This record gives sequence, C-alpha cells and structure tokens, in this order.
Amino acid sequence: MSERLMEPVEAVEMEWIDYAEFGERFVTHAVTESRIEAAVAGITGRGLSIGPFNLGPAGLAGFLAEGRIGQPQVVRRGSRVSFDVRIPVSLAAKILLGGRRLGLETVVSIDLTFHARTADPLLIVIDIPEVRRSDVRVLLRLAAADSVAEWMLDPISGLLQTEVANRVNAMLRDPGVMRSRIYDIEAIVDGRRSPYRGRTEFEWIDYAEFGRRFFPWMVTRERLAGFVAHLAGRPIEIGPFRTGPRAAAEVTVRGEVGQPLLTDLPAAPAGTAISPWCVSVSRSRYLSTSPSTSSRTTATGPTSRFPWSSPPTPPTRY
Repeated sequence: MSERLMEPVEAVEMEWIDYAEFGERFVTHAVTESRIEAAVAGITGRGLSIGPFNLGPAGLAGFLAEGRIGQPQVVRRGSRVSFDVRIPVSLAAKILLGGRRLGLETVVSIDLTFHARTADPLLIVIDIPEVRRSDVRVLLRLAAADSVAEWMLDPISGLLQTEVANRVNAMLRDPGVMRSRIYDIEAIVDGRRSPYRGRTEFEWIDYAEFGRRFFPWMVTRERLAGFVAHLAGRPIEIGPFRTGPRAAAEVTVRGEVGQPLLTDLPAAPAGTAISPWCVSVSRSRYLSTSPSTSSRTTATGPTSRFPWSSPPTPPTRY
C-alpha cells in the first residue's frame, strides 16, 4: 500500500450519499469515452463487402460496394452513464447499368447510444444495442449526372441500410468484441482472470444493489487489517511544553504507535451491508526529556512526582 494513502488529510464535513448514488458515480468514473471506444475497437478497420446485387426490372442494373469500418466517435450524453456513438463506414460503390460503369459517392454512418450498466455479481457492462436499419444513415450522390440512373438511389440506400446493419451486428457478436465490453470489478482488483468475460446474457442489477454488494466485498477484515498494520511504528511526538509548579519543567514526549489489533464486533443488524470492526491501537512507552531548564533537575529529582516515563494509556478506538 502506498505511504501516500496513509498521510493525514484535512478534516472536512462529510456529505453522505446512498448506495444508488455511489453506484452511479463509480460507473461514471470507471466508464470513460476511451473505454467506450475500446469496447468497439475490435470492429474498427474491418472490411465489408456488399453485393453484387441486381436492381430494377429484370435485374437491369448491378450494384457492388466494398469498404471498411472507421474509428468510432464517442460523446458522453447528459446522463453520466450514456454515450452517443457514431461509427463511420467508408464504402466505394459501383453501378453497372446497360454495360456502363457509374461511380457512386457514399457517406454512411451508424448512430447508436451505449449505456454503462451493472450486472450480477459485480460487473460493469457496456450495453451495446442491436443495430437497426433506421440507425444507419446513408447519403448517396452519382459521380456524374445521369437522369437514367437516379431512380436507383432510393433502392440502393435501403439496401445499404439493411446490409450494413446486418454485417455490423455480426461483428459486434464476435466473442472478442463481446469480451471487451465486460469489466469484472472483483477480478480487476484481485488481479485475476474473470470467469465472466465470455458471457452474452446478464442479470442486470441497479446501482443501489451494486453499491450494497461492493462494500462488503471491498471492505473485508483482511483488507482493513492490512491497512491499519501500516500504522505500527509511526512516530509520535508531543511538545515541548512546560508543566509543573511555576512551569519549571520543559517536557518533550516521544514514542511510536504499537501494533494495531482488529476486533470483530457483534453482527450487524439485518439490512446493514458492512460488518463493523473495532481497531485498537496501543501506544508505545513514552520517553521524557530532562525537565526544567531553570532547576536542571532530572525525572528522578524534585519534579519526579509527574509520571513522565511510562504513563498507562488505554487503547485508542477508531
């Protein structure tokens, strides 16, 4: 554990939040735009081919398109756990009409909304919706004006919407892509491989339930014992201060924190998420300086009625 974590912090008045608010803040902090991009990075750069298809009466025209999936653009929405994602698709399309090859300029993109959700047992899942035909935006323009071919633009647009949606949905169902959208909090903290990376169906839980599950798992007796153990051996110094008759003695007290003891308290009431513990910290034997610069007496001299050497002190409870 970092020593920095053990440094004292300025005392401030706490603003308590409920489990639901904690869960949403946790997910908001954990799921960033870069992690949303990573969730669909597995489809970026993948190629797709559409066609050839015959269009029009008696298959008068032929259509073929080839291209790749571009880099997603991610914007966090007003909701802290929702993201607007635009996936561009670059396509080079060709039309064969009456033996002539016609160039077709295309602008294709997919607009989706991703949600960061919590699932059993302690998972954060980037919920990616199925791409619908209406999610695919298509703009077409013939490279050269041709009134004969313009009638094909509407059917080609509908064809592209359907085919792009089907192909991207198949890519998003790829096991590698599915794994990249699941974050197992227990496995991440413990530094082990998650058994849930291949899961495709989830039992969703709300943020309040996520918070209630998180604290008993995270704040365990072992973790708390490891934390307070770092208190042992830390120096304590008090003074110098003057005391005794006519403030004749100048005292400096030095010591160190003993080994903390962690004690289990009675079981928490029903409905309480966290089991209580008591941490007892004993202080080591105090050391005294020479008292009184005026009389130059020692702790065994006239002022020895003050028990400087080893005062009995009860444990400090936190």
